[in-house]
Amino acid sequence: MKKLLILLMMMILLSGASFSAQKHKSKPILQKKPIIILQQKPETIAIHPASTGQWIFECDSGYEMIGYQEHFKNVNNSGLDIDSSSNPSNIILNGRLEYTFPQNYFLGIKTTLPISKIKAREKWWVVGNAPHQTNDLTYGLIMADFYGGYKFPNNIFTYGGLRIYKGDQFRNNFTTAEALAGEATEIIQSFGVLFGIKGENQFDLDSPSWIYGGEIEGFLSLSVNVNNKNTVDPNNPEINISSSSGYSLSSMVKVGYHINKDWNIELQGRSALIHWNGGSSQQGTWPPNDTQTLSILLAVKSYL
Repeated sequence: MKKLLILLMMMILLSGASFSAQKHKSKPILQKKPIIILQQKPETIAIHPASTGQWIFECDSGYEMIGYQEHFKNVNNSGLDIDSSSNPSNIILNGRLEYTFPQNYFLGIKTTLPISKIKAREKWWVVGNAPHQTNDLTYGLIMADFYGGYKFPNNIFTYGGLRIYKGDQFRNNFTTAEALAGEATEIIQSFGVLFGIKGENQFDLDSPSWIYGGEIEGFLSLSVNVNNKNTVDPNNPEINISSSSGYSLSSMVKVGYHINKDWNIELQGRSALIHWNGGSSQQGTWPPNDTQTLSILLAVKSYL
């Protein structure tokens, strides 16, 4: 019996020790899953490449009216002044090609050509008296401009360059007291300095829009050469005169419509004054003269 009690006590002690060991057994450490922070790729911003520049081509045609006057002073030391006046006209064709660089500098060339000349009577008279001579006159104006300048952000363009000018006058059908017969061709050639400013309203090339703008130009002659060939005066069949004095002023206003990103159509009004101071040589005299023009033109412009 005593042995049985001792065995029972030993079993209780072992059972308690086992329970205590299980109670104090270390708990397993729960490892949290690592938090992975995903870094987003930086947002891609679309950057438009720098412009490679822009070509502009313009062609316009229309009707040009001319007022032409010559002013002889003290003809042959006679004390008499002789004036002339005529109003010929032309159908003209203008062209312009211009390139604007990404930095807003631009270069261009433009031309004016008469494609049909319409004659008019020219009258000559001693100042204060009735006309004493009349004749037919056709008068064509040819110009070529080479220029460069800068385009400001508000669509204002300033520029300068060189102008080559040619005036072509043809006279025949003379009616005078002396019954002159024959014809005369006078060629006026000049080159000089061109300067100008132009502008137009700002508009989106991708959207239809109305357009309006204008232009002012000046020209100073550096050289003028005049050649007159005629069969009227047998004593002077050819006259050559050189001068360097002359200038011109011109203006343009326009209204138009931007059809799409490639095309404009415009109605233009142009006016100009061309003045030559004249000159003389042993062969003869080229009198001071004035040319005034007024043109109505329809223009088509393309953005290339």
